[in-house]
Parts: sequence; structure tokens; C-alpha cells
Amino acid sequence: MHKLQQIDDKIIRLKKLKGDIEIRLGRELYRKIQAVLGEDFTPQLTLAIMIETWKSATLKQKETWQAQADSFPFLGRTGICQKNSETTHPNP
Repeated sequence: MHKLQQIDDKIIRLKKLKGDIEIRLGRELYRKIQAVLGEDFTPQLTLAIMIETWKSATLKQKETWQAQADSFPFLGRTGICQKNSETTHPNP
């Protein structure tokens, strides 16, 4: 029974860690979008742009974006946000 409790405790810790990582990544994305849009930035504007851009994009363009998604910060083994060495972000 003790081992089952340890497993349950570890699951709880991992779920909390996952939530913390998602929050960190969300904040990083927020800051990057804010830097691109500058004074015009609002979360509502960002969502509107994303929805319209995605709906009107060709399949080829969507595939290109998905391939470029690897350049967004990811979590390395240390648990710290890192960037892929081959970033493809244009300068705003």
C-alpha cells in the first residue's frame, strides 16, 4: 500500500509541475506577442489575428508554421525554458 501512495504522490507532483511549466510557457508567449504588436497589443487582438490568419492560410502555409514551431522555447532536461539553436523568428 505504501508504494501505491508514493506513486499517487508522484503523479500529483508531476501534474503540478506540468501546470507550472504551462504557465511559464504561456507567459513567454505573451511577452513575445506583446513585443511584436507593441502598443497595439491586447489578448483579444492577438486571438482575432490568430483565428483569421489560421482560417485563411493554405495547407502549405500551415505545414510551414508547424515545421517552424520547433523554434519556440522548449523545456530542456533542466526544466528551464531554452531556445532551439536554429530560431527562425523575424525581427519586428
